[in-house]
Amino acid sequence: MGRRKWSAEKKMEIVLEGMAPGANISEVCRRHHIAQPQYYRWREAFLEGGRSRYPLSARKAAGRRAEGD
Repeated sequence: MGRRKWSAEKKMEIVLEGMAPGANISEVCRRHHIAQPQYYRWREAFLEGGRSRYPLSARKAAGRRAEGD
């Protein structure tokens, strides 16, 4: 049996399901037939994408506030 291909949308759906308040990662992984380390790799990639696209550094946020005033 070959490896499964997951779409970016499906990965994001699974990661967000696991990030929901009260979510049980073991159960999320079991339901989607993935290993927990795979889930955590996808989650890290998801969060890293957000950090690189929308940095939350204080310096940048302060610059945006000054531009908007």
